[in-house]
Amino acid sequence: MDEHAHESARLTTTVEAAGDAWSDAKAAVTGRLERIKVLTDEIARALREIKGLDAQRADLAAATSDEALMQARSDYGGDEDTARLQLNWPSAWVPESPGELLAEAPVPPAVGEDGRPAERRSAADLRSAYISTIDGCRTVLRLQNRAHGYPTSALARAVEAGDAAPENWGDAVLRALVDWLTDNEATDADAEAEVTSVRKGREDEHSFIAASVEKLAKQLHTTQAAISQRVSSALDSIARALNRLDQAAQGFGADLLYQIDPPSDTDHTWRCSVTPRWRRNPNGPLLSYDTVTNTAQEKLFSINLVLAALLAAPNAQGRVLILDELGDSLGQEHRRDVSLRSAASPQNTASPSWEPAKTRS
Repeated sequence: MDEHAHESARLTTTVEAAGDAWSDAKAAVTGRLERIKVLTDEIARALREIKGLDAQRADLAAATSDEALMQARSDYGGDEDTARLQLNWPSAWVPESPGELLAEAPVPPAVGEDGRPAERRSAADLRSAYISTIDGCRTVLRLQNRAHGYPTSALARAVEAGDAAPENWGDAVLRALVDWLTDNEATDADAEAEVTSVRKGREDEHSFIAASVEKLAKQLHTTQAAISQRVSSALDSIARALNRLDQAAQGFGADLLYQIDPPSDTDHTWRCSVTPRWRRNPNGPLLSYDTVTNTAQEKLFSINLVLAALLAAPNAQGRVLILDELGDSLGQEHRRDVSLRSAASPQNTASPSWEPAKTRS
């Protein structure tokens, strides 16, 4: 029994080892098959590259044949010196390899038909710019599709073919765009004339509106100047009447200091600030009405100011002026001395006036 058990264990170990060896062999075979597939793909790619290079070599051989050179020289029409000048090649210099044709010394800036320097870029840069521009067109078309759809079904297919190589979908989008623009060329030409006409009408309308606004602005400034003049004239008349009344009341003169500010914009208003001033002594300056002074003098000046506004107004005859509570702080003696009367000429043409007695301090 012991020998049987020992033999069974040995066989089990052998089977397991054989299974592991079989798994390793299978993995090795799988790896070898994958490697063979990779090498096969590389061989096929190399063959395709060789085929392309053979085709290029054949093209170069054909281009460098005597007949091709003679034909190219005939098509160019210029001599060797002119060609070297255009290529910016030194005299007697010949490129050692075709690659040098694209990497020779920088070409001087060419001048376009409009006289501005022409832009020079490599084929790779131009191709990259081409793909970038077409991709921008795709983006715009996709955005417009959300609201209006694609202009044509060909554009829809070309724009939505995002999985293809950029060179493929770029050419497809370009062809679809060219077809669409060509089909609408006549309509666009008619639309251009219509747009030009409408634009001309809009420009004329804008010019008319601008001229009207300018005219109204001038009229507004004229009106504002007239209003300012009228207000200034009225305030000057009040100032003269105030000065006469102050001097008639044994004062030393008075005036109005004012500033008129017309509105500077449509949402602004007129601003007019007026400061009554009167002189407190013969040689003193004109002081603002709110300067601290004798209360009775302040009341008398207030009465003079109110009367000046009445006397300075045109056609003041027949107007009634009621002064209420102005004499409260004059004191009993001052209230008895202050008299308000209406004086008129024999022709009844004089304006109402008043004369206070000399103020007692």
